[in-house]
Amino acid sequence: MKGILGRKAGMTHIFLDDGKALPVTVIQVEPNVVLDVKTLERDGYTSIQLGYADKKEGKANKSELGVAKKANTSAKYFIKEIRGAEGYQLGDVLDASVFEQGQYVDITGVSKGKGFAGPMKR
Repeated sequence: MKGILGRKAGMTHIFLDDGKALPVTVIQVEPNVVLDVKTLERDGYTSIQLGYADKKEGKANKSELGVAKKANTSAKYFIKEIRGAEGYQLGDVLDASVFEQGQYVDITGVSKGKGFAGPMKR
C-alpha cells in the first residue's frame, strides 16, 4: 500500500476529449519523512509512520523531538501511520513520485468544522 500526506491547495477542472469538464482536487505535497517503521516481530503488524510540515523546535514537546531525532529530522506538525507499507527505512523521504501520472488515488480529509451552528444559520 502506498500513501503520502499533503494539503488541499484548491480545485480546478480538466477537459476530456469529448469536451466535458472533470473536476479535480489539487493536493500540495511536500516531502514526507518516515519517522518510525513498525515490524511484525516487534509490534505485531507492519506500517510506517510519516511526518509532514516542519514544526519549530520550541513548539514541539519532548516526545515529538525524540521521535524526530531518531529519524534525523525536525519535528513535524502532522504525523500519520500507514498500515501495510513495507520496504521503507527510518528517515526515508517520500514525495509524489511514489504515484504514476494519471493514477487514481483515494483521498481522506478533515473538514474545517463549523462549531455549534445555531438554527438561524441552518
